Amino acid sequence: MCNITYRTCLFDNARCHVLYKIIISKASRKINPFSARSLGDVALGFVNEKNEIHCGNNYYMDKVKYDEEVNKACAAKPKDQYCKFVKNVTSTIVGLEALKNCSVTGRKCNRLPNTTPKQKIDPDKLSTVYGIFEYFLTNVKKVDPIEIEIAQTKVG
Repeated sequence: MCNITYRTCLFDNARCHVLYKIIISKASRKINPFSARSLGDVALGFVNEKNEIHCGNNYYMDKVKYDEEVNKACAAKPKDQYCKFVKNVTSTIVGLEALKNCSVTGRKCNRLPNTTPKQKIDPDKLSTVYGIFEYFLTNVKKVDPIEIEIAQTKVG
């Protein structure tokens, strides 16, 4: 628990920023189970010598493919941009065959109760999708951190 008072927060911007990060991370852990993801030693968006971009969890995606997905998303209608980006990146990271045979939660379908539940998507790959989506929102769309948290809750 953080014991920083409002008064000290007003006078010390560094402490205020730390408090803001703590609040955001605690709130996002309640909303988004992938916020505590392991991003690896390399920063998100780092481009290596093979022209691959780091997506998180030590997964690299071809930079040309990433740029194509960004361009496709930005060319879509404003309300569909995030969905288009996440859909295209997920199919690249997870794979089309795995997506056909898996679900995000691994639970049984409510609409069709007599079906067997599909296998859950690998949590590392799913958190990689969250990581590259966060990078897309931060560096391409220049979205506010709070709006990023809200957008990430809608993924999956």
